[in-house]
Amino acid sequence: MRALDVGAGSGPAAVALARAGLRVAALDREPSLLRVASHRIPTSAGRGRAYCVAGDAVALPFGANTFELVVSTFGVMFASDPARAATELVRVCRPGGVIAVASWTPEGTMRQIAPTVLAHLDRPGSSPSPMRWGDAGWVCTWFAPLPTDLHLSVRQVLMRYDSVEHAVRAFENKPRPLRAHRAALRAAGRWKQARAALSRLFEDGNEADDGSSLLRIPYLFLIGHVRET
Repeated sequence: MRALDVGAGSGPAAVALARAGLRVAALDREPSLLRVASHRIPTSAGRGRAYCVAGDAVALPFGANTFELVVSTFGVMFASDPARAATELVRVCRPGGVIAVASWTPEGTMRQIAPTVLAHLDRPGSSPSPMRWGDAGWVCTWFAPLPTDLHLSVRQVLMRYDSVEHAVRAFENKPRPLRAHRAALRAAGRWKQARAALSRLFEDGNEADDGSSLLRIPYLFLIGHVRET
């Protein structure tokens, strides 16, 4: 089977798919992440084969009906045009194929990270919000014109860190919007205050009582079956 991982990041989903024996294209628009993925995939792929591709979810560099499986784990949700990205996912997936997307919901700690940080820049959040991919109403609107049968469910992922400080360090070094916000805050001399607010946010959501950090984060899981023509 041929699979596409959209917004592959450092490649964990692509590695898992390759281990299962699939031929995987790992696509991301962040060169730094693709460099990490390219080092992980050759030694971890196992049975299948995987390769990295620079590209954007709103204009996938593949022909129609190329893949049997198209996935995105918290990646396509950052696309600049959600409706266009949904169309692209379906376009490159062959009839009878499957699309699987995991996206953070508007509820929970993940939703509050950007507003917590941006409050120190006196800047509103980006539009459209990535969290719309975690809203069933928006997702159904984008996929309604497309030849896809959807199944949506809300699930949870547990994020464990050695401490709240460890969690803050992990998130402040993540790419995509947070990295740009951090650079702007440092330029304005406000990153220290924003980082303290981020630490309080993670402390408020922490479910651990042993000094470690445990965050329970909801996400929307989309399975789409592309209809046969």
